[in-house]
Amino acid sequence: MSDQPAAVPAAEAASNPTETSNGSNGNAQDVKTAEASAEATATADATADTKSGEQPTEKRNDDNDSNDKRSNDKRESGGRPHRGKRGGFRGDHYNGRKPLRKPIDKSEYENLPESSDPDEIRGQVEFYFSDHNLKQDEHLFLECQGPKNLPVPIKHMCQFKRMRRFTPYTAVVDALRASESLEVVDDGSFSGPGNEGVRRKSALVVPDTPGPHEQDPPTMNDLQKRCIRAYHAEDSADIYVKGFLKADAPNGSDVGQLTLEQFFKPYGSVVVRKRRDLDNLFKGSVFVTFDSAESAQQFLHLDPKPTFNGLDLTIMTKRAYSEMKCREKGIIPDWEKKKNNNSGDTRGRGRGGGNRGRGDRGRGRGRGGRGGRDDRRRRNSGGGDDWNERRDRFQADKGEQGNKRKAEEEVNDGPKKAKLEIKEDE
Repeated sequence: MSDQPAAVPAAEAASNPTETSNGSNGNAQDVKTAEASAEATATADATADTKSGEQPTEKRNDDNDSNDKRSNDKRESGGRPHRGKRGGFRGDHYNGRKPLRKPIDKSEYENLPESSDPDEIRGQVEFYFSDHNLKQDEHLFLECQGPKNLPVPIKHMCQFKRMRRFTPYTAVVDALRASESLEVVDDGSFSGPGNEGVRRKSALVVPDTPGPHEQDPPTMNDLQKRCIRAYHAEDSADIYVKGFLKADAPNGSDVGQLTLEQFFKPYGSVVVRKRRDLDNLFKGSVFVTFDSAESAQQFLHLDPKPTFNGLDLTIMTKRAYSEMKCREKGIIPDWEKKKNNNSGDTRGRGRGGGNRGRGDRGRGRGRGGRGGRDDRRRRNSGGGDDWNERRDRFQADKGEQGNKRKAEEEVNDGPKKAKLEIKEDE
Protein backbone atom coordinates (compact mmCIF):
# COMPACT_ATOMS: atom_id res chain seq x y z
CA MET A 1 0.00 0.00 0.00
CA SER A 2 2.19 8.98 11.99
CA ASP A 3 2.41 10.32 8.19
CA GLN A 4 1.74 8.20 5.18
CA PRO A 5 4.70 6.89 3.19
CA ALA A 6 5.78 8.26 -0.14
CA ALA A 7 3.84 5.88 -2.34
CA VAL A 8 5.52 4.17 -5.26
CA PRO A 9 3.25 4.18 -8.31
CA ALA A 10 2.56 0.91 -10.09
CA ALA A 11 4.15 2.29 -13.25
CA GLU A 12 7.42 2.88 -11.39
CA ALA A 13 7.37 -0.58 -9.85
CA ALA A 14 6.77 -2.20 -13.23
CA SER A 15 9.33 -0.19 -15.19
CA ASN A 16 12.02 -0.39 -12.50
CA PRO A 17 11.48 -3.68 -10.67
CA THR A 18 14.85 -4.06 -8.97
CA GLU A 19 15.95 -0.43 -8.42
CA THR A 20 19.45 -1.54 -7.59
CA SER A 21 22.57 0.58 -7.94
CA ASN A 22 24.78 -2.40 -8.66
CA GLY A 23 22.61 -3.52 -11.57
CA SER A 24 23.51 -0.63 -13.86
CA ASN A 25 27.22 -0.85 -13.07
CA GLY A 26 27.27 -4.57 -13.73
CA ASN A 27 25.46 -4.14 -17.02
CA ALA A 28 27.89 -1.50 -18.22
CA GLN A 29 30.86 -3.74 -17.46
CA ASP A 30 29.23 -6.66 -19.28
CA VAL A 31 28.62 -4.56 -22.38
CA LYS A 32 32.20 -3.28 -22.42
CA THR A 33 33.53 -6.82 -22.01
CA ALA A 34 31.35 -8.06 -24.86
CA GLU A 35 32.46 -5.25 -27.18
CA ALA A 36 36.14 -5.79 -26.45
CA SER A 37 35.78 -9.52 -26.91
CA ALA A 38 33.94 -9.03 -30.22
CA GLU A 39 36.89 -7.14 -31.66
CA ALA A 40 39.34 -9.88 -30.70
CA THR A 41 37.35 -13.03 -31.40
CA ALA A 42 34.48 -14.35 -33.48
CA THR A 43 30.91 -13.31 -32.74
CA ALA A 44 30.06 -16.64 -31.13
CA ASP A 45 32.97 -16.40 -28.71
CA ALA A 46 32.00 -12.85 -27.81
CA THR A 47 28.47 -13.93 -27.03
CA ALA A 48 29.71 -16.73 -24.82
CA ASP A 49 32.02 -14.36 -22.93
CA THR A 50 29.17 -11.95 -22.30
CA LYS A 51 26.94 -14.67 -20.89
CA SER A 52 29.67 -16.07 -18.67
CA GLY A 53 30.27 -12.62 -17.16
CA GLU A 54 26.70 -12.16 -15.94
CA GLN A 55 26.14 -12.26 -12.22
CA PRO A 56 23.40 -14.70 -11.12
CA THR A 57 21.73 -12.18 -8.83
CA GLU A 58 21.32 -9.70 -11.68
CA LYS A 59 20.58 -12.12 -14.49
CA ARG A 60 17.14 -10.76 -15.32
CA ASN A 61 18.35 -7.15 -15.66
CA ASP A 62 21.44 -8.17 -17.61
CA ASP A 63 19.39 -10.24 -20.05
CA ASN A 64 16.99 -7.38 -20.68
CA ASP A 65 19.78 -4.88 -21.22
CA SER A 66 21.62 -7.31 -23.49
CA ASN A 67 18.50 -7.82 -25.61
CA ASP A 68 17.92 -4.07 -25.85
CA LYS A 69 21.53 -3.57 -26.93
CA ARG A 70 21.28 -6.20 -29.68
CA SER A 71 18.09 -4.56 -30.99
CA ASN A 72 19.75 -1.13 -31.00
CA ASP A 73 22.83 -2.51 -32.75
CA LYS A 74 20.66 -3.94 -35.53
CA ARG A 75 18.90 -0.65 -36.11
CA GLU A 76 22.13 1.35 -36.10
CA SER A 77 23.86 -1.03 -38.49
CA GLY A 78 20.93 -1.10 -40.91
CA GLY A 79 20.08 -4.70 -40.05
CA ARG A 80 16.52 -5.85 -40.05
CA PRO A 81 14.93 -6.12 -36.59
CA HIS A 82 12.52 -8.85 -37.74
CA ARG A 83 12.28 -11.46 -40.45
CA GLY A 84 11.05 -10.50 -43.88
CA LYS A 85 8.29 -7.94 -44.12
CA ARG A 86 6.01 -9.46 -41.52
CA GLY A 87 5.48 -8.00 -38.06
CA GLY A 88 6.79 -4.50 -37.52
CA PHE A 89 4.77 -1.77 -35.84
CA ARG A 90 1.13 -2.59 -35.24
CA GLY A 91 -0.46 0.17 -33.25
CA ASP A 92 1.66 0.56 -30.13
CA HIS A 93 3.35 -2.84 -30.44
CA TYR A 94 6.51 -3.86 -32.22
CA ASN A 95 6.38 -7.39 -33.61
CA GLY A 96 4.09 -8.37 -30.77
CA ARG A 97 6.12 -6.46 -28.18
CA LYS A 98 5.93 -2.88 -27.03
CA PRO A 99 8.47 -0.55 -28.65
CA LEU A 100 11.42 0.65 -26.63
CA ARG A 101 10.42 3.74 -24.68
CA LYS A 102 12.51 6.59 -23.47
CA PRO A 103 13.67 5.97 -19.89
CA ILE A 104 11.75 7.77 -17.16
CA ASP A 105 13.76 10.45 -15.41
CA LYS A 106 14.04 9.45 -11.76
CA SER A 107 16.78 11.83 -10.74
CA GLU A 108 14.44 13.38 -8.15
CA TYR A 109 15.05 10.33 -5.92
CA GLU A 110 18.84 10.76 -6.01
CA ASN A 111 18.95 14.10 -4.19
CA LEU A 112 16.73 13.25 -1.25
CA PRO A 113 18.24 14.16 2.14
CA GLU A 114 19.64 11.33 4.25
CA SER A 115 17.46 10.23 7.13
CA SER A 116 17.38 7.73 9.98
CA ASP A 117 13.83 8.60 11.04
CA PRO A 118 12.19 5.32 12.14
CA ASP A 119 8.68 6.44 11.15
CA GLU A 120 9.77 7.27 7.60
CA ILE A 121 11.64 3.97 7.29
CA ARG A 122 8.75 1.89 8.58
CA GLY A 123 6.23 3.76 6.48
CA GLN A 124 8.16 3.19 3.26
CA VAL A 125 8.87 -0.52 3.80
CA GLU A 126 5.33 -1.17 5.04
CA PHE A 127 4.05 0.38 1.83
CA TYR A 128 6.26 -1.88 -0.27
CA PHE A 129 4.70 -4.95 1.40
CA SER A 130 1.14 -3.56 1.48
CA ASP A 131 -1.64 -5.15 -0.57
CA HIS A 132 -1.81 -2.05 -2.77
CA ASN A 133 1.80 -2.37 -3.89
CA LEU A 134 2.64 -6.06 -3.53
CA LYS A 135 -0.18 -7.14 -5.85
CA GLN A 136 1.30 -5.02 -8.64
CA ASP A 137 5.02 -5.16 -7.86
CA GLU A 138 6.20 -8.14 -9.88
CA HIS A 139 9.76 -8.01 -8.56
CA LEU A 140 8.85 -7.96 -4.87
CA PHE A 141 6.05 -10.49 -5.39
CA LEU A 142 8.54 -12.96 -6.87
CA GLU A 143 11.15 -12.17 -4.21
CA CYS A 144 8.82 -13.11 -1.37
CA GLN A 145 7.04 -15.76 -3.49
CA GLY A 146 3.65 -14.15 -2.93
CA PRO A 147 1.51 -16.35 -0.66
CA LYS A 148 4.60 -18.27 0.52
CA ASN A 149 5.70 -15.07 2.31
CA LEU A 150 9.44 -15.75 2.18
CA PRO A 151 11.73 -13.20 3.88
CA VAL A 152 13.41 -10.61 1.66
CA PRO A 153 16.94 -9.48 2.63
CA ILE A 154 16.81 -6.03 4.19
CA LYS A 155 20.01 -5.11 2.38
CA HIS A 156 18.21 -5.78 -0.88
CA MET A 157 15.36 -3.50 0.20
CA CYS A 158 17.89 -0.78 1.04
CA GLN A 159 18.98 -0.71 -2.60
CA PHE A 160 15.56 0.54 -3.77
CA LYS A 161 15.75 4.15 -4.94
CA ARG A 162 13.52 5.47 -2.20
CA MET A 163 15.39 3.50 0.48
CA ARG A 164 18.95 4.56 -0.33
CA ARG A 165 18.66 7.73 1.73
CA PHE A 166 17.97 5.82 4.94
CA THR A 167 21.21 5.33 6.88
CA PRO A 168 22.79 3.64 8.72
CA TYR A 169 21.70 0.08 8.00
CA THR A 170 21.23 -0.66 11.70
CA ALA A 171 18.67 2.18 11.91
CA VAL A 172 16.62 0.47 9.19
CA VAL A 173 16.67 -2.87 11.02
CA ASP A 174 15.74 -1.30 14.35
CA ALA A 175 12.86 0.64 12.77
CA LEU A 176 11.42 -2.49 11.16
CA ARG A 177 11.53 -4.43 14.44
CA ALA A 178 8.90 -2.03 15.77
CA SER A 179 6.55 -2.50 12.79
CA GLU A 180 3.02 -3.76 13.45
CA SER A 181 2.59 -5.40 10.03
CA LEU A 182 6.14 -6.65 9.32
CA GLU A 183 8.59 -8.87 11.17
CA VAL A 184 12.38 -9.06 11.04
CA VAL A 185 13.82 -12.55 10.43
CA ASP A 186 17.29 -13.06 11.92
CA ASP A 187 17.67 -16.83 12.19
CA GLY A 188 18.66 -19.63 9.85
CA SER A 189 20.11 -18.29 6.62
CA PHE A 190 19.27 -14.77 7.80
CA SER A 191 21.25 -14.99 11.05
CA GLY A 192 24.06 -12.58 11.85
CA PRO A 193 24.36 -8.78 11.63
CA GLY A 194 23.81 -7.56 8.08
CA ASN A 195 21.94 -10.69 6.98
CA GLU A 196 18.50 -9.91 8.39
CA GLY A 197 15.36 -10.35 6.31
CA VAL A 198 11.87 -8.86 6.49
CA ARG A 199 8.45 -10.27 5.65
CA ARG A 200 4.76 -9.66 6.32
CA LYS A 201 3.25 -10.96 9.54
CA SER A 202 0.32 -12.28 7.51
CA ALA A 203 0.84 -13.69 4.02
CA LEU A 204 -0.74 -12.11 0.97
CA VAL A 205 -4.02 -13.74 -0.04
CA VAL A 206 -4.16 -14.58 -3.77
CA PRO A 207 -7.56 -14.81 -5.53
CA ASP A 208 -8.81 -18.34 -6.20
CA THR A 209 -10.15 -17.55 -9.67
CA PRO A 210 -7.69 -18.87 -12.28
CA GLY A 211 -6.87 -16.80 -15.31
CA PRO A 212 -6.65 -17.81 -18.96
CA HIS A 213 -3.70 -19.94 -20.09
CA GLU A 214 -2.59 -20.78 -16.55
CA GLN A 215 -0.42 -23.80 -15.92
CA ASP A 216 -1.50 -26.60 -13.60
CA PRO A 217 -0.39 -26.08 -10.91
CA PRO A 218 -0.14 -22.28 -11.43
CA THR A 219 3.29 -20.65 -11.42
CA MET A 220 4.19 -17.61 -9.33
CA ASN A 221 3.77 -15.47 -12.44
CA ASP A 222 0.26 -16.87 -12.84
CA LEU A 223 -0.58 -16.01 -9.24
CA GLN A 224 0.81 -12.50 -9.62
CA LYS A 225 -1.32 -11.93 -12.72
CA ARG A 226 -4.35 -13.01 -10.71
CA CYS A 227 -3.54 -10.31 -8.18
CA ILE A 228 -3.18 -7.66 -10.89
CA ARG A 229 -6.53 -8.57 -12.43
CA ALA A 230 -8.24 -8.46 -9.04
CA TYR A 231 -6.58 -5.14 -8.20
CA HIS A 232 -7.77 -3.44 -11.39
CA ALA A 233 -11.24 -4.96 -11.13
CA GLU A 234 -11.78 -3.21 -7.78
CA ASP A 235 -11.72 0.49 -8.69
CA SER A 236 -14.11 1.99 -6.13
CA ALA A 237 -11.22 3.88 -4.50
CA ASP A 238 -9.65 5.09 -7.78
CA ILE A 239 -9.98 8.65 -9.07
CA TYR A 240 -8.91 10.23 -12.38
CA VAL A 241 -7.49 13.75 -12.17
CA LYS A 242 -6.38 15.88 -15.13
CA GLY A 243 -4.97 19.39 -15.52
CA PHE A 244 -1.48 19.37 -14.01
CA LEU A 245 0.05 20.93 -17.15
CA LYS A 246 -0.91 24.21 -18.79
CA ALA A 247 -2.63 24.00 -22.16
CA ASP A 248 0.33 25.75 -23.81
CA ALA A 249 3.00 23.79 -21.91
CA PRO A 250 5.87 22.75 -24.20
CA ASN A 251 6.19 19.12 -25.19
CA GLY A 252 8.02 17.13 -22.53
CA SER A 253 6.83 19.23 -19.59
CA ASP A 254 6.64 17.27 -16.37
CA VAL A 255 5.59 17.40 -12.74
CA GLY A 256 7.68 15.46 -10.23
CA GLN A 257 6.31 12.24 -8.78
CA LEU A 258 7.09 13.35 -5.24
CA THR A 259 5.33 16.68 -5.86
CA LEU A 260 2.16 14.88 -6.92
CA GLU A 261 2.32 12.52 -3.95
CA GLN A 262 2.63 15.44 -1.54
CA PHE A 263 -0.35 17.13 -3.22
CA PHE A 264 -2.68 14.14 -2.70
CA LYS A 265 -1.25 12.97 0.64
CA PRO A 266 -3.56 15.09 2.89
CA TYR A 267 -6.61 13.57 1.19
CA GLY A 268 -5.71 9.95 2.01
CA SER A 269 -3.97 8.83 -1.18
CA VAL A 270 -2.09 5.55 -1.25
CA VAL A 271 -0.82 5.35 -4.84
CA VAL A 272 -0.39 8.10 -7.44
CA ARG A 273 0.20 6.80 -10.94
CA LYS A 274 1.24 9.26 -13.63
CA ARG A 275 -0.24 8.60 -17.07
CA ARG A 276 2.29 8.64 -19.90
CA ASP A 277 2.21 8.43 -23.68
CA LEU A 278 4.17 6.00 -25.86
CA ASP A 279 7.30 8.14 -25.44
CA ASN A 280 6.94 8.05 -21.62
CA LEU A 281 6.03 11.75 -21.56
CA PHE A 282 3.66 12.90 -18.84
CA LYS A 283 0.12 13.44 -20.14
CA GLY A 284 -0.80 15.86 -17.36
CA SER A 285 -3.20 13.40 -15.71
CA VAL A 286 -3.01 10.75 -12.99
CA PHE A 287 -4.88 7.84 -11.48
CA VAL A 288 -5.01 8.07 -7.68
CA THR A 289 -5.85 5.16 -5.38
CA PHE A 290 -7.13 6.22 -1.95
CA ASP A 291 -7.06 4.25 1.27
CA SER A 292 -10.81 3.61 1.01
CA ALA A 293 -13.80 4.21 -1.24
CA GLU A 294 -15.06 6.73 1.33
CA SER A 295 -11.87 8.80 1.05
CA ALA A 296 -12.17 8.76 -2.73
CA GLN A 297 -15.76 10.00 -2.58
CA GLN A 298 -14.82 12.73 -0.13
CA PHE A 299 -12.12 13.96 -2.49
CA LEU A 300 -14.51 13.76 -5.45
CA HIS A 301 -17.11 15.97 -3.71
CA LEU A 302 -14.75 18.60 -2.26
CA ASP A 303 -16.18 22.11 -2.50
CA PRO A 304 -14.38 24.17 -3.62
CA LYS A 305 -12.47 21.82 -5.90
CA PRO A 306 -8.72 21.64 -5.25
CA THR A 307 -6.41 23.43 -7.68
CA PHE A 308 -2.78 22.78 -8.57
CA ASN A 309 -0.52 25.83 -8.89
CA GLY A 310 -3.57 27.89 -9.87
CA LEU A 311 -4.75 25.35 -12.48
CA ASP A 312 -8.29 24.00 -12.36
CA LEU A 313 -8.45 20.20 -12.24
CA THR A 314 -10.86 17.81 -13.94
CA ILE A 315 -11.87 15.15 -11.40
CA MET A 316 -13.97 12.03 -11.91
CA THR A 317 -14.00 8.40 -10.88
CA LYS A 318 -11.75 6.08 -12.84
CA ARG A 319 -14.77 4.09 -14.01
CA ALA A 320 -16.54 7.22 -15.27
CA TYR A 321 -13.40 8.20 -17.17
CA SER A 322 -13.09 4.72 -18.66
CA GLU A 323 -16.75 4.74 -19.74
CA MET A 324 -16.24 8.11 -21.43
CA LYS A 325 -13.18 6.92 -23.36
CA CYS A 326 -14.88 3.68 -24.37
CA ARG A 327 -17.80 5.62 -25.83
CA GLU A 328 -15.37 7.78 -27.80
CA LYS A 329 -13.61 4.70 -29.15
CA GLY A 330 -16.81 2.76 -29.76
CA ILE A 331 -15.80 -0.21 -27.60
CA ILE A 332 -17.37 -2.05 -24.67
CA PRO A 333 -15.74 -1.65 -21.23
CA ASP A 334 -14.16 -4.76 -19.76
CA TRP A 335 -16.59 -4.97 -16.84
CA GLU A 336 -19.53 -4.85 -19.26
CA LYS A 337 -18.03 -7.76 -21.20
CA LYS A 338 -17.67 -9.78 -18.00
CA LYS A 339 -21.24 -8.94 -16.99
CA ASN A 340 -22.54 -10.18 -20.35
CA ASN A 341 -20.43 -13.34 -20.13
CA ASN A 342 -21.89 -14.12 -16.69
CA SER A 343 -25.50 -13.42 -17.66
CA GLY A 344 -26.16 -17.01 -18.76
CA ASP A 345 -26.20 -16.33 -22.52
CA THR A 346 -24.39 -19.36 -23.86
CA ARG A 347 -24.99 -18.69 -27.53
CA GLY A 348 -22.00 -17.90 -29.66
CA ARG A 349 -18.81 -19.53 -30.67
CA GLY A 350 -18.90 -22.87 -28.90
CA ARG A 351 -17.50 -25.85 -30.78
CA GLY A 352 -20.17 -28.28 -31.93
CA GLY A 353 -23.10 -26.90 -29.92
CA GLY A 354 -26.21 -25.48 -31.62
CA ASN A 355 -26.58 -23.96 -35.02
CA ARG A 356 -24.00 -21.27 -34.24
CA GLY A 357 -21.18 -23.63 -33.34
CA ARG A 358 -18.19 -24.69 -35.39
CA GLY A 359 -18.86 -28.39 -35.18
CA ASP A 360 -20.43 -28.65 -38.64
CA ARG A 361 -17.49 -27.17 -40.51
CA GLY A 362 -15.83 -29.21 -43.22
CA ARG A 363 -18.97 -30.78 -44.68
CA GLY A 364 -18.43 -32.01 -48.22
CA ARG A 365 -14.95 -33.34 -47.41
CA GLY A 366 -15.85 -36.96 -46.70
CA ARG A 367 -14.16 -40.07 -47.91
CA GLY A 368 -13.18 -40.10 -51.56
CA GLY A 369 -11.34 -36.76 -51.74
CA ARG A 370 -12.73 -33.28 -52.31
CA GLY A 371 -15.61 -34.45 -54.51
CA GLY A 372 -16.75 -37.01 -51.92
CA ARG A 373 -18.95 -40.03 -52.63
CA ASP A 374 -21.21 -38.27 -55.14
CA ASP A 375 -18.34 -37.54 -57.48
CA ARG A 376 -17.13 -41.15 -57.25
CA ARG A 377 -20.64 -42.48 -57.97
CA ARG A 378 -20.92 -40.31 -61.08
CA ARG A 379 -17.65 -41.67 -62.41
CA ASN A 380 -18.59 -45.31 -61.64
CA SER A 381 -22.07 -45.00 -63.19
CA GLY A 382 -20.61 -44.37 -66.61
CA GLY A 383 -21.95 -40.82 -66.85
CA GLY A 384 -19.60 -37.97 -67.60
CA ASP A 385 -16.76 -39.96 -69.10
CA ASP A 386 -15.65 -36.84 -70.85
CA TRP A 387 -12.78 -35.29 -68.90
CA ASN A 388 -13.95 -31.75 -69.58
CA GLU A 389 -17.39 -32.50 -68.14
CA ARG A 390 -15.87 -34.02 -65.02
CA ARG A 391 -13.64 -30.99 -64.60
CA ASP A 392 -16.57 -28.58 -64.95
CA ARG A 393 -18.61 -30.51 -62.40
CA PHE A 394 -15.68 -30.58 -60.00
CA GLN A 395 -15.12 -26.83 -60.25
CA ALA A 396 -18.83 -26.14 -59.82
CA ASP A 397 -18.97 -28.35 -56.72
CA LYS A 398 -15.83 -26.74 -55.35
CA GLY A 399 -17.22 -23.22 -55.81
CA GLU A 400 -20.52 -24.17 -54.21
CA GLN A 401 -18.81 -25.71 -51.18
CA GLY A 402 -16.50 -22.73 -50.80
CA ASN A 403 -19.40 -20.29 -50.85
CA LYS A 404 -21.25 -22.42 -48.32
CA ARG A 405 -18.27 -22.48 -45.94
CA LYS A 406 -17.82 -18.75 -46.31
CA ALA A 407 -21.49 -18.14 -45.49
CA GLU A 408 -21.27 -20.45 -42.46
CA GLU A 409 -18.18 -18.66 -41.17
CA GLU A 410 -19.89 -15.28 -41.48
CA VAL A 411 -22.86 -16.58 -39.49
CA ASN A 412 -20.72 -18.31 -36.88
CA ASP A 413 -17.94 -15.85 -36.37
CA GLY A 414 -19.11 -12.60 -37.93
CA PRO A 415 -16.68 -10.37 -39.80
CA LYS A 416 -13.01 -10.99 -39.13
CA LYS A 417 -11.54 -8.78 -36.47
CA ALA A 418 -8.76 -6.37 -37.25
CA LYS A 419 -5.33 -7.33 -36.01
CA LEU A 420 -5.13 -4.09 -34.00
CA GLU A 421 -7.58 -4.28 -31.11
CA ILE A 422 -8.71 -1.05 -29.49
CA LYS A 423 -8.50 -1.29 -25.73
CA GLU A 424 -9.53 0.76 -22.74
CA ASP A 425 -7.22 3.39 -21.31
CA GLU A 426 -5.31 2.17 -18.28
